[in-house]
Amino acid sequence: MSVDAKEKFLLNQIFSMTLGATVQRSSTYRKNKTEKDRVDFCRDLHTLLMVLAEQYREKVTEAEHLKNIKRLADELTQKHAEVLYDRRFRIGSAQKALNLYLKYLWCMGRVVLPPHCPIDGIVLDKLANATDYKKTAWTKLDSIAAYEEIISKAKEVAGKLPLPEWEMQFYNAN
Repeated sequence: MSVDAKEKFLLNQIFSMTLGATVQRSSTYRKNKTEKDRVDFCRDLHTLLMVLAEQYREKVTEAEHLKNIKRLADELTQKHAEVLYDRRFRIGSAQKALNLYLKYLWCMGRVVLPPHCPIDGIVLDKLANATDYKKTAWTKLDSIAAYEEIISKAKEVAGKLPLPEWEMQFYNAN
């Protein structure tokens, strides 16, 4: 078996785990949509994540990362509005997909340290317990400004640690 086949298998598994974590708690799809509609959306999400991940082989600025989150949300919305709940792939889902995908690739040594960690219920609970942050659901988040506010609070709590390392510490402690 070739290394490429093993690599492809692992990357497909990483995408599968990313997809599950992105859509399992959010209302991503509209009701009464076909399996083909969902498969087409998933294929395009996977393709765009792979394209975006190439940039992260080298350090990506926070501004570039925010643009990538917005691009992911906007391109999938434009192409798949008919499939998506409220006709939108929200910023919360886009950041979760991109940040989690990058986290897996970072752990495998395929990309450098990403700028952010995945923002989910665990991170939001940590922020609410440590600061005056009023918890919101990441699944409903659809504003880059609101996302940036969460990142700012996370950096405050993380102190000198980069966000991916900070999140990894308490994720592994559970």
